[in-house]
Amino acid sequence: MSASNHGNYLSKAVEWRRLGALALAAYVLGFLGFLQHFSGNFTNFQDWLDFLSKGAEAVAGKKPEKRRATAADAFRELIIETTRSLNQPTGLIIVDSLDEAMTQEGETIVDVLVKQAPDLPPWLRLVATTRPEDPILRRIRTLNPLELPAACPENLQDLEEYIKARLARQPFADSLGSAAAQTADKIISLAAGNFLYAQLVLMIWKKVI
Repeated sequence: MSASNHGNYLSKAVEWRRLGALALAAYVLGFLGFLQHFSGNFTNFQDWLDFLSKGAEAVAGKKPEKRRATAADAFRELIIETTRSLNQPTGLIIVDSLDEAMTQEGETIVDVLVKQAPDLPPWLRLVATTRPEDPILRRIRTLNPLELPAACPENLQDLEEYIKARLARQPFADSLGSAAAQTADKIISLAAGNFLYAQLVLMIWKKVI
């Protein structure tokens, strides 16, 4: 794609920012385009912007700036109805920390997803993380999800490979020497399947080496 074409598409994106409702629509659908672009489903920048343009215009027609009666109504009108009108490669919606919704009063993201997620189009998948708290698990299990507990063998193997790969690189490699394997085992044990714990330990350690 030529530089001039990039400029044309970027100019179009700038115009969206001036249009209010269309800008909000671009934000609502934009994350899907980013995920698909970086996962390789979109092979070039133009494909990604074409998807963003099509999705944003579809959402804009639904007046996304208008307040809905409930979050579930907004999700259905802006996400479900729009994405069901599109035919795309597999995309993801990622929702982190569902358990934090239990600290809120009124309608929560868990309420919205349990009610609306079954109507998402087949090409759009939902990935959610949560602590293993029974009130949350009971509700999301009504969606028949594929569960990946922190202690499952696949996750533990991924974590082990991640930690050992990080420790094999500098500055850890020179600092640890022959103690690398023992150190990796210790971090793996303390992390107990939690990638964030391992990442934070390695990040802090890197700063003090």
